[in-house]
Amino acid sequence: MNHKKAEKILSVFYDFELSEKEHLEVAEHAEVCKSCQFTLKQLEGISAVFSRSAALQPSESFTNRFIDHLAHLEISVKKVGQRFSFLNDLFFPLAGYSFALLLMITAVMHWEPYMASGKTITESMLLTNIPQETQWSFSQEKPEMTNLLATKEEA
Repeated sequence: MNHKKAEKILSVFYDFELSEKEHLEVAEHAEVCKSCQFTLKQLEGISAVFSRSAALQPSESFTNRFIDHLAHLEISVKKVGQRFSFLNDLFFPLAGYSFALLLMITAVMHWEPYMASGKTITESMLLTNIPQETQWSFSQEKPEMTNLLATKEEA
């Protein structure tokens, strides 16, 4: 590994955040490079200073201001939620159910059963060799025999 690349990643090397391969390459370079050895000793010194120092605690006034700010944010979020609760609780479900009902009514109004042949069930179920009085259809209408024969000839 060249010196410039090793020098850039010495801090990451010191924190053991490199892959094994990269860690070994930097370690081999640091064994022979005086500049990198010096940088690693500086990193050790900095780490020692931070480990000896006590953890900083926030002041009581800062903690109180922070908690007050969080409470204010919670109130703001609740107000926004209340502003849209009518839409979420009533309008959107009602609109969805209304649209579904409209689709169902439309489907029922335009419903006509179809067979795979492309003819309606009414057309395929009527038999021409049975007397007209005994014929029936799904629409409960009794078609005239002449109308049936005319539609068959047209098709």
